[in-house]
Amino acid sequence: MRIRLAHRLGIIDHSLASALEIFRRIRNEFAHTFEGQRLQDPPHRDRTDTVIGPVKNNLHIAPIREAVRAGTPGIDLYKLDFVMASGLAIAKLEIVVGLIDRVKDDRAKIAKYP
Repeated sequence: MRIRLAHRLGIIDHSLASALEIFRRIRNEFAHTFEGQRLQDPPHRDRTDTVIGPVKNNLHIAPIREAVRAGTPGIDLYKLDFVMASGLAIAKLEIVVGLIDRVKDDRAKIAKYP
């Protein structure tokens, strides 16, 4: 609900809203299933691939990914890509929070009710 609202208000774009919905679904499935699960296994694989793809192929993120990989020998690459995608989504949300705080501080000068 909050993701859709933020998207409709223009606070986040469609790609970030979609990624956040996928993260939400994955989190919910992991939280409500008692047996062992992995991101690489169905039904998570398709969802995870959807959020990993844009990050994995991004030229600006590739050097960061390689630095993390070099600093974490033996890390599962699929897990690394998921962590990178999650980190990017969190970073974008932090930017949004800063923008919203600026709007809050401005106090509505034009749109007041009544």
